[in-house]
Amino acid sequence: MAILDKDITRKEFLAGAGLLVVGFSLAGNLVGAMPAAAASKIPGGTGSPPPGGGPPLPPDLMSTPTVDSWLTVDSNGNVNILTGKVRLGQGIGIAFEQIVADELDIDLSQIASITFGTTGETPPEGYTAGSTSVEIGGMSLRYASAAAREYLVGLAAAKWHVHPSTLTVSKGVIHGGPGGATVSYATLIGGKKFNITVNPAKPPTLKSPADYEYVGKPLPRLAIPSIMFANEPYYLHNIRLPGMLHGRVLRPPSPWAQLLSLPTENASKIEGVVKIVKNGSFVGVIAETEWAAIQAVAVLRAESKWGQTNQFPPMAEINTFLRTALHSDVREFDTFDVDQSMKKAATVIKADYSVPYLSHGTMGPSCSIAWLHKGGKWTIYDGTQGPNRFRETPGEARSRVLDLASRHAGDPLVRVVPAPH
Repeated sequence: MAILDKDITRKEFLAGAGLLVVGFSLAGNLVGAMPAAAASKIPGGTGSPPPGGGPPLPPDLMSTPTVDSWLTVDSNGNVNILTGKVRLGQGIGIAFEQIVADELDIDLSQIASITFGTTGETPPEGYTAGSTSVEIGGMSLRYASAAAREYLVGLAAAKWHVHPSTLTVSKGVIHGGPGGATVSYATLIGGKKFNITVNPAKPPTLKSPADYEYVGKPLPRLAIPSIMFANEPYYLHNIRLPGMLHGRVLRPPSPWAQLLSLPTENASKIEGVVKIVKNGSFVGVIAETEWAAIQAVAVLRAESKWGQTNQFPPMAEINTFLRTALHSDVREFDTFDVDQSMKKAATVIKADYSVPYLSHGTMGPSCSIAWLHKGGKWTIYDGTQGPNRFRETPGEARSRVLDLASRHAGDPLVRVVPAPH
């Protein structure tokens, strides 16, 4: 059905439109996901500009300004990158490597590893969401790398009693000493801590994009061979620990369905089934193998009875259902009277758009591994987008690893490691 009986240009539309109303929903608030101390310093939600201009200082860097929290240099001069962001298939690893290599003046091959989103090891960067990993996480690494470079050049300058501006760096080696002397990062700092912070009042000088060697160039993602050839347990689902048990959850047939009955005799007879867990309408299976858990859940699904009061309608009726179902209106901001403005508009254009109801779900089964070490320490491997938030939230821990780790979810002994991607 045509909305207008004639074509209009963009210029005509903008000239004749007294008001343009666009409705949308945002999944969460990125600023709200940041530490309060950092969020308070974010005009417009991006960060605070340093004195004299330049790119804004990232909020995560401002809350964790120690350079050692973002990178280390080992005794061989190789660099290890630390980031609170997690890999979700978006390829941020190679982007971070390019940023650090350029800003630290090292060869890309000198980056030995990247540790992603591991509590207790990497800086707490909230959630990996909103396509801000490079914008905020990458900028944090950029400033930390620049601070590290300035510090190392300063050490060399003090060693040779020269001004830092007379020295140059190439591939992790500082040039310009007396008689053409050079010194490597490995010699200056290898295996030791920097023990410096990025000072917001006097941030390090960032390299000019004109001097970049790697940033802005298409480079292959270094993790692809590991994924292709699977010569190591790359994905969380591939990890096998000694004595590890497998779990599967029986999903209800509709939202908020109530479990009425659950015969367990046939499912319990399946070889490898260790235990069937029931807690209200929650049902889970613990088994020695994944296949045994899958089979047991299939039997339980066929034999269980549910009371359903909130079933979804047929797909043909979904648009009507979404318009008439119970809901709450969320107004992100309100700066003027929309109704009055609409009445004054020279032309009002109305249109309805709809898309099929889609699940924001994973391509495969969600997976978590809870590992209880001797001494009571837990390591939880999880596909979470916010490892630190996962560690701090008992409810999320309980839903992901049943009740196994919920008693310890806020305990310092819990270490959350992201699922590799």
